[in-house]
Amino acid sequence: MNTIKRIGFVLCIISLFCFAGTISAADETGIAINSVTFEKYMDLNGFANDEYIKVVTSFSVPEGTTQISFLLSSEPLSTINEDNKWMVIHMDQMVDADENVYTCNVEKRRMCSALGCEDVEDINGRTLYVKMSAQGIAQEALLDVTYVEPGSDILFGDVNNDGEVNVGDAILILRYEAGYTDFTIDQIEAGDINRDSRTDIGDAIRILRMDANLISSEN
Repeated sequence: MNTIKRIGFVLCIISLFCFAGTISAADETGIAINSVTFEKYMDLNGFANDEYIKVVTSFSVPEGTTQISFLLSSEPLSTINEDNKWMVIHMDQMVDADENVYTCNVEKRRMCSALGCEDVEDINGRTLYVKMSAQGIAQEALLDVTYVEPGSDILFGDVNNDGEVNVGDAILILRYEAGYTDFTIDQIEAGDINRDSRTDIGDAIRILRMDANLISSEN
């Protein structure tokens, strides 16, 4: 009987160490911000609205984590107080842990005001700060990111993303307009070479004229 008790006692100690190790591992894993990207904001009709920007944050948390909060600011959290709380651009305390991706739409004028910019175009290249925290996790996740205006590096007309604008792009746009292929948001943006907020036959014709050297890309 004593041997059985001794074995049971040892098993209890082992299980306690294993449980403690699990807690420690979860605590060390904590909450992590994997990436923050800025995308075009599209309204319910599928049209781009340049007054807003979509902020997409990928994150990871231990299983069972609840009450996750998100904060986007123009200055590090340590410098924000009651006197400069206007530097907080967006805050949400109801982030869904199951999605592992948090998306919010932010008004560019709000970003401009928090950054102290005179014009919304001045926010491009500026640094923003993201913080995520969760109940039961002592360590917060902090990340500073550079704001890059979506589409600022787009080669307009290059819908097949091969680095050139030619007849292949025109054909792809015609297939898109006829419903034979789908475009991503980036392709729709790139295809609008005449900048009329539509990607259609007019853009295809312009590309064909450019490819035939009838007009230049500046015309």
